Amino acid sequence: MTEHTTPRQSGISCDVCRDLAPLVADGVASADSAALVKEHLARCEACRAEFPELCPEGSENQPAPALPAPDERRVLRRMQNKLTLWLLGFLVLGLGGSMLVVFSPHSTLALLCFPLVCGVVCWFDDFLWRLVPVLAAVVWFVWTLAAELPYYTNWQRAVFSSAVGALWPFVFCVIGALAASLFKYAFGKTGKEK
Repeated sequence: MTEHTTPRQSGISCDVCRDLAPLVADGVASADSAALVKEHLARCEACRAEFPELCPEGSENQPAPALPAPDERRVLRRMQNKLTLWLLGFLVLGLGGSMLVVFSPHSTLALLCFPLVCGVVCWFDDFLWRLVPVLAAVVWFVWTLAAELPYYTNWQRAVFSSAVGALWPFVFCVIGALAASLFKYAFGKTGKEK
């Protein structure tokens, strides 16, 4: 890359133009910044050669029109969807891992796994966490029913035993959600006071 600086003909230097041009190309620069870059490119041949995608065809000396501002709601919706997908993946892996821990020699760690999974999901999503206790109870019920059914002569007793056992993951998940809610409240309050 060759070093070149032109006098401040258009209000910004070549260095500033090089800093702002990628933002303009991505459509995230403000309308004022985009206008300054376009104006600079109209007058600076070296920068025009470096960023030809920002120069409109056939108008070498005229500034290009400003790019439209990005749709903020659409960007936020995309980010929220991506976060929800990550949380769902974490939820599936977390509940599966919690179930494996419950039936391992380190089963006391399950006391931390279920609240941790629900607390993390609660921290990032105010709605999705409500599914975690129910899913934990259902997964626990199905898992233990499949494990205990061969040992019971009466299937109703196996169902009852699994249903009663499914209450404790539900309760531990709710405890994790309450802890995360208290942390969110505490951090939100200290953030507002500063």
